[in-house]
Amino acid sequence: MSDSVLTHLDQRGVATLTLNRPEVYNAYDDRVIYSLITALDDFADHPDVKVLHINAAGRHFCSGADANWIKTVVDAGISANRSDATQLARLMATVYHFPVPTVVSVNGNAYGGSLGLISGCDVVITTSESQFYLNDAKFGLAPSISSPYLVKSIGERAVRYHSLTARPISAMQAMKLGLVSQMVEASELKDSAELVLDDILSLSPVALRQTKAIIQYSANEEYDDAMVDVTIEYLTELRAGEDCGEGVDAFLQKRRPIWNK
Repeated sequence: MSDSVLTHLDQRGVATLTLNRPEVYNAYDDRVIYSLITALDDFADHPDVKVLHINAAGRHFCSGADANWIKTVVDAGISANRSDATQLARLMATVYHFPVPTVVSVNGNAYGGSLGLISGCDVVITTSESQFYLNDAKFGLAPSISSPYLVKSIGERAVRYHSLTARPISAMQAMKLGLVSQMVEASELKDSAELVLDDILSLSPVALRQTKAIIQYSANEEYDDAMVDVTIEYLTELRAGEDCGEGVDAFLQKRRPIWNK
């Protein structure tokens, strides 16, 4: 694991990934992408992981792709270029399909491809001073890998406007568009993230995994009789599970539920 990505799993089941290249505002390159994918795969398979938290060291969350790396990839030819693009696509898909809830804390600004990563997370907390930039066109590029996640997150019209003008999205605008879940003062970012993590940890781990799965299914499939049948099966299975029994009993007995790991 590279020092450019720090990993930690605490006793509560919170897995944390920290972008750790503050000297270049956490710009990503092939090593960062590989480290993130490896860590995500490891955490996804870890039985103790209940929630994933992504954050970043330093002043800004991420300045996008490292320009020196992009130049190296361009000079290396089409084959190397396609290989790196494939890895970036795998990273964003891995985040989007991560089996447990994902929370990202955005300090400072976020640029370019990092907005795809942010869009793939379930809960986005940012500071009131933060700004988001779809500025790929400034470098002769387009938000190609990020676009499916961006369109899902903020809609086609907003993606068109901000990617075709490279105008920044303020934290308040990001809230209104749906890119951001919660906006706080910079001094409150860490504590606010902890409160969200605590909320998630208080819920049934089984139900959370199933909730993520059915939302993603519903968002990506056509609404028809087949979808209705799937939703019925999800509810039937959950009602027959131990966590549902425990949750109902805890509510009726006015106590906190005790979930199975």
